[in-house]
Amino acid sequence: MKPDLVVLAADSTMVAMLTELLGSRHQSLGIAKIQPAFLQHPGHDPGLYADPVSLLRGYVKIAAHALVVLDCAWDGAPVEGRQMVESTIREKLSKAAMDDWAEVVAIEPELENWIWVEPLHLQTVTAWSESTSVNEWLKSTGKWAKGAAKPSDPKAALDDVCQLARVPRSAVIYKYIAAKAGLAKCTDPAFLAMRSILQGWFPPK
Repeated sequence: MKPDLVVLAADSTMVAMLTELLGSRHQSLGIAKIQPAFLQHPGHDPGLYADPVSLLRGYVKIAAHALVVLDCAWDGAPVEGRQMVESTIREKLSKAAMDDWAEVVAIEPELENWIWVEPLHLQTVTAWSESTSVNEWLKSTGKWAKGAAKPSDPKAALDDVCQLARVPRSAVIYKYIAAKAGLAKCTDPAFLAMRSILQGWFPPK
């Protein structure tokens, strides 16, 4: 079966989360049920940024659309952030005549920003056993500012939680959060942009 959408992601955690979102959560995203295919760039974020085109070439006449997804935080990433990352990749897609077919979503700073939509689910998947909640513990360590919606460094905060809970930061966590979190609560600009793109391509039937 030909895919409706090919997703080029920077790593396995992105693939895990997007597999769940585009699969069991398609109704929550407000899109039709689709058949996606997933590609993981061997060069991760910097490799995908340098060459977002090569792995997609074989899908241009197969899939209806392509979505490129990566983080904005890696060694050597543009200091301008998300806007520069996305505009640079769009320019490369345009030069390859893929601009009407493909779109890009860059998450600032990283995918872990989406993990913190509902920390209660993170407590469940990590079997959190501390006397205080994840939120309270991170605030007590100064890694989650009072009044902030999320930790200032979402990936480092997740690493700290996993270390204390003695579980690896694996794709299992990302997949679980994607399956359980209330998507309407996610206000991250990259997530909202991705949802809008997908709704434009695959409106519910």
